[in-house]
Amino acid sequence: MNRPEQPVQIAIVKYLRLRGFLFCAPDVGVNVKSERTRSILKAMGRTAGIADLVVWIPGGTVCIEVKRPKVLKWSAKSNRMIIEDSGGKQSTGQKEFEKVIHTLPGHHYIIAQSVSDVVDYFQKNNISTG
Repeated sequence: MNRPEQPVQIAIVKYLRLRGFLFCAPDVGVNVKSERTRSILKAMGRTAGIADLVVWIPGGTVCIEVKRPKVLKWSAKSNRMIIEDSGGKQSTGQKEFEKVIHTLPGHHYIIAQSVSDVVDYFQKNNISTG
């Protein structure tokens, strides 16, 4: 399984471990092709669209959806950096999951294309292990 967002998620996990956060990656390793296996996983509680990482914080959670980062390239024509690829996009299920999280007091949902996105969000919102 080689996904472009893997290095980003690994960096975020290292940051969370370093800071002492309790978290899980609910869907790691369950991207299966077998319809029968998908049915079993769904019956066991697997939810389409759930965030890549769920972090417990005092009074709530932070759900982190990891997306492949933007790709920039130099344009000699315009003499500046331009976006070659805008990065990963949320699926319909992920957008629905985000809407539910935003209705719950104390719960957060972020889309991260880098570990810096998570660090900045945590600092901006004074999120710590307690």
